[in-house]
Parts: sequence; structure tokens; C-alpha cells
Amino acid sequence: MGESESPFAFVRKPQSMTKFPRLEVRQAFVAVAWELNCLKWEEAKQRIMKMQQSKA
Repeated sequence: MGESESPFAFVRKPQSMTKFPRLEVRQAFVAVAWELNCLKWEEAKQRIMKMQQSKA
């Protein structure tokens, strides 16, 4: 994966980091982590439901 297509490329480039207020960057990372967490939770719920259905 090249630097340009990475969504986190700006993290490794200090000069472009100045365009982003640090708090905004932190909020963006938290939002992404939260979304990933919700997706994992949805997958886990579906997996549990499938397991319960196969037992029944």
C-alpha cells in the first residue's frame, strides 16, 4: 500500500499534521474506532444468533 492511498498517511507526515487541530484528529480516530467496534458487535450478534438457531 502506497502512502497516498492510506487514509492515515497524514499521521506519518508532520508537515501536513499542522493542517489538522490535534483534537479534531483525535475525534476522527475515536469515530473510526467506534464505527469499527459497532461493526464487530453487529457481526458478533449475528454469529451468536446463528449459533442459537443451529442449536434449536
